[in-house]
Amino acid sequence: MIRNFLKWLRLPPSERWRTARLAGTLLWIKAFLKTSSIKTAPKANRQATPTREDLRIARDTTKALELAANGLPFSTTCLERSVALQRALRRRQIPVELRIGVRQGGEGLEAHAWVETSGVVLNDSEDVYDRYSAFEESVLPSHLQIR
Repeated sequence: MIRNFLKWLRLPPSERWRTARLAGTLLWIKAFLKTSSIKTAPKANRQATPTREDLRIARDTTKALELAANGLPFSTTCLERSVALQRALRRRQIPVELRIGVRQGGEGLEAHAWVETSGVVLNDSEDVYDRYSAFEESVLPSHLQIR
């Protein structure tokens, strides 16, 4: 954790601020998901196509979120990180989808969450569809207001 903090200190001030905000978002999401359920997202959210600049911002935000998550004194789940990333990118008006996939694991059914934009996986590797069977519809935690 100290190594992550030192890495954070070496970031430019604007990146430190963004990473700190994302860490706060992760804290909020962690608490929120304990009291919410998941629902299917409206299809209207998925019509826009991201620009190259949107993709650059999305990738930069994904890296900043991972840095924020790794610097927290507790672990975060893929769902918490994915909801935080979805929220951060939607605030920037970047069209993204929260995806949930499942697979049969050694101890039963396993689930995984990730975010994508126009089929580009942001916070996982491209082979995520080989490892998990994704639900057809994008999902959104109930009562989550994306601003």
